[in-house]
Amino acid sequence: MSAASRLTSPPRGLYPILTDERLDLAAIPEAAAILAARGVSILQVRLKRISDRDALATHRAVAARLATWPGTLVINDRADLAALAARHAREQRHAHRIGLHLGQTDLFPAEARKIVGDEVVIGLSTHSIAQLERALADWHGVVDHLAFGPIFETTTKRDPDPVVGLDQLAAAARIAHAHERALVAIGGITLANAAPVLAAGADAIALAGALGAEASAITAQADALVRAIAQGRAA
Repeated sequence: MSAASRLTSPPRGLYPILTDERLDLAAIPEAAAILAARGVSILQVRLKRISDRDALATHRAVAARLATWPGTLVINDRADLAALAARHAREQRHAHRIGLHLGQTDLFPAEARKIVGDEVVIGLSTHSIAQLERALADWHGVVDHLAFGPIFETTTKRDPDPVVGLDQLAAAARIAHAHERALVAIGGITLANAAPVLAAGADAIALAGALGAEASAITAQADALVRAIAQGRAA
């Protein structure tokens, strides 16, 4: 898959992050299925507290629930697990494709690309305009979309980066779009503040904490957020 073909389905709308810091491990596949049924086109599984073997098993359990979902299933941090997930998706003929999300202290995107190959979508977190511009300059053909934040104060990271705010988000969106890259806003976003984030130019809104930790809460919040995003785009 070429860089151009990876860009044909950039992140749009709600970008949920399912994490073992907020959900029981056994609940993550069900949560993923709930979100896929509500029309999300991308979701991330973030596993920080478990062994590699359990992480691989969880990724495969999620993939099985999303076998016919035509979205992007993103693996957080781990290029090796993303490569295994992509191979598994091919072997099982799943409809979804695999993504890898990298942070500023993970492998450089160019090195991660060597591990995952050309078919895996790579996203990269940035926390300042300087980091965003560096990513676009150094890894334009490697990174497929960028995340920017935290937009607001967040409780889902133990040592969060400084809040960037809406004005910097708007500037980041203009820069990313000028380079034909989608921008995902992240950090402290909820139903109450999603509208100004969209108005600032974000293509997608990533969130974890605002989803809740139970199936009923995830269902209700996902429905409300999908409606809010649709209304924000129509405004």
